[in-house]
Amino acid sequence: MPPTFFIIKLAKLAAITCLLVSLLVWSRQGNSQTPEPKGQDQPDVLRVYTELVQTDVMVFDRQGNFVNGMKREDFELRIDGKLRPIEFFEKVTAGSGSEESQIAAARGSAPRANNKVSAGPVPLDRGRPIFFYVDDLHLDLPSLGAIRKLITRFIDREMGQNDEAAIASANGQIGFLQQLTDNKTVLHAALERLKLRPYSVRDLERPAMTEYQALQITHGDHETSSYFIDETLRANPGMTPDSAAAQVDMRARTLIQQGAYVTTNTLTGLEGLIRSASKLPGRKLVFFISGGFLLDDLNSDSRYRLQKITSAAARGGIVIYSLDARGLVASLTDASSDSQADPSGRLLRAGMGELSATQDAMHALAADTGGKATFNTNALEPGLTRALKETSVYYLLAWKPEEQTHHASKFRRLEVKVVSKPNLSVQVRRGFFDREPETSTTKVTKEKTPKT
Repeated sequence: MPPTFFIIKLAKLAAITCLLVSLLVWSRQGNSQTPEPKGQDQPDVLRVYTELVQTDVMVFDRQGNFVNGMKREDFELRIDGKLRPIEFFEKVTAGSGSEESQIAAARGSAPRANNKVSAGPVPLDRGRPIFFYVDDLHLDLPSLGAIRKLITRFIDREMGQNDEAAIASANGQIGFLQQLTDNKTVLHAALERLKLRPYSVRDLERPAMTEYQALQITHGDHETSSYFIDETLRANPGMTPDSAAAQVDMRARTLIQQGAYVTTNTLTGLEGLIRSASKLPGRKLVFFISGGFLLDDLNSDSRYRLQKITSAAARGGIVIYSLDARGLVASLTDASSDSQADPSGRLLRAGMGELSATQDAMHALAADTGGKATFNTNALEPGLTRALKETSVYYLLAWKPEEQTHHASKFRRLEVKVVSKPNLSVQVRRGFFDREPETSTTKVTKEKTPKT
């Protein structure tokens, strides 16, 4: 496939995906039985305000159970390593009727409700919005089957009363069925549209080079580069070592460029989903399901894209749980792999870290948004069930921002610890931007948002 056509097609996929994820959120907003009054902002779980900034925190014991009864004085909060006093503290149930008012009270945008017991009927919980973002650009056929089984189980057994769900994909192939709904028939139909359409990154020369090997070469790994230089010299008698090294480097950079285009499309679609889902009230749960992909700090901005997604999730009250659709994997090289003989063992030694490298982005997205990652297991269902349970209740903490943060665009590191209770584990977001940098994604979202 010509490189220009490859780039244009991926760019179109990214635009289509962003539009679809925006539409799936608008569908919920338009179908709401109790629409918000005009001009009223939807609450965010973490956002910089003049009054307070807030974040959600989950605390678990060694058995993985949520710890109830925590108090404000049990927590220690630091921003960029500096201790900050906690101005607001409260336990919140996700999807409850009171969640929105609690979040509004924490950020200082609304007065806290009084303690009088209402004589009227108690309203039903509005339910939770749950999203499945399937990275169908990095999947194989067995992974697709595992994903369908997993989401089918969720639809039939795990959806709670008044919950709504949506299935989105990086490729955008689900189309108009990519919508937030409580209709299980629609969700099953959306799942049926999910087909295998991966964009594989392949090297047509010999010996064949993988994307991971190309990444190692561009990062200066001597064993990998020396193997391919030696093989190139063997296949081309008379070629100088410098020419062989230049040819190997060019092949590696071409592969890295192709892989970066695919990864950018995956992350662009995820960011579009995160920003669109942020318009919904309360806390949102996103399952990011992928077959793994590589991050390249030297030749792309993928790390910065992850940082933007993390910050957008923090501001929008979104927790990401990553699931590796490949299941239990011993090695990424199998009988079908186009590999060359390696009697020296150089490629084997250099490839020891390939699996973990393809999981780095998924791990970062989960850990940095307060979620968890499920890797190296064929039983994905327990990971999904655990995520639904873990995110159902949380503590809400808020603090006063420094004055200079209102005019800055710096990524702030967030730390929350439980004081004097080392046996407890804390899940919390790891950072956020004081002020979001302008991106093409945010500009498109603003232009497409219907006027109220």
